[in-house]
Amino acid sequence: MEELSSKVYDIIIAGAGLAGLTSAIHLRNLGWSVLCIEKNNFPRHKVCGEYISNEVKPYLISLGFNPKDYGSKDISQFTIYSQNGKSISQGLKMGGFGISRYTIDKGLYDLAIEKGVDFIHEEVMSISAVGKLKEIACKNGTSYKSRTFISAVGKRSKLDKALQRNFISNRTSWMGVKAHYEGEWEEDRVALFQFDGGYCGMSKVENGHVNVCYLVDTNAFKKVGDLYRFEEEVMCMNPSFKQFYSSFERKMERKVISQIFFGDKEKVKDEVAFLGDAAGMIFPLAGNGMAMAIHSAKIYCELLHQYLNNEYTGEKLQSIYTDKWNHQFKKRINNSRRIQELFSRPLLSRIAINILPFFPFVFSRIVEGTHGEDIGIFNETIINETT
Repeated sequence: MEELSSKVYDIIIAGAGLAGLTSAIHLRNLGWSVLCIEKNNFPRHKVCGEYISNEVKPYLISLGFNPKDYGSKDISQFTIYSQNGKSISQGLKMGGFGISRYTIDKGLYDLAIEKGVDFIHEEVMSISAVGKLKEIACKNGTSYKSRTFISAVGKRSKLDKALQRNFISNRTSWMGVKAHYEGEWEEDRVALFQFDGGYCGMSKVENGHVNVCYLVDTNAFKKVGDLYRFEEEVMCMNPSFKQFYSSFERKMERKVISQIFFGDKEKVKDEVAFLGDAAGMIFPLAGNGMAMAIHSAKIYCELLHQYLNNEYTGEKLQSIYTDKWNHQFKKRINNSRRIQELFSRPLLSRIAINILPFFPFVFSRIVEGTHGEDIGIFNETIINETT
């Protein structure tokens, strides 16, 4: 650790989730020195829907990570069940794959190590300027230096507080719960089930388990106050959910997170760029937060490569990244908010699900509005030709 603290890196990344790990691999593939600082050890389960759109699959493969090598499940069908059990289904134009965060994070972490990324398991507390360098201070008192710094810490962090980010003072009522189950479920389908106070996603992951992950308003949850009772007494009021859930056998302890913030966040502040959930979260009803995290890493790494080659000023780098992020994701996030508002109202959602089968093109447009296009691949030659 002392050896690493005396080194000056090209890039230091706080957070080793999807955005952080993808960035680390991308930048190492371009030859830059990278230190990734992550407070938790690998591997571990995280609260996540664990469905990823195929828009990022070619890019992941080009970095050296092929989801198929880890047993990912191909997903091509999408179904929404309203609170009364009525449903509407749609084929996914691009499709996606199911893979657990436990597996994809571990796979990307191992690949990053193989590529030569350095890792420290610590918590970043603050960042300061030392001449032209950044000095990143950790909880244990050790500090590290780099030319540039990226924050890919998804949830509220000590660094967010130190930077006085705009969302820190905003309290939210959203909490997420996830567990894996064993039971009968169509391998190629991802589904959403509405219930009073929230909704639940189901899809298969690499080991054949069914990922059951739900978002709930804590005000609705507090009326019951117990996860098991909430699932049995509230979520199972949806007859379609009950049909599957009652036959499932839970295979892991439930994971819970609270204070999930879906509002606007800065993309850059005080020369710190934010990637993945640190830049903005999409409502999980619309899916694809994992794909967005990976895509945001690609966008920023391609720009950072040019900056490190003296093609951009720091100010221009930050401006272009913000513009590109908004261009790619702002409309998608706004669409997710509209869908969220609709499906938070049981009567309106029931009406919508009854009507939409007669207008399949409308439902198709809604689904496509929460997905992106193929983001391309990592290609050092193409990137270098633009610098």
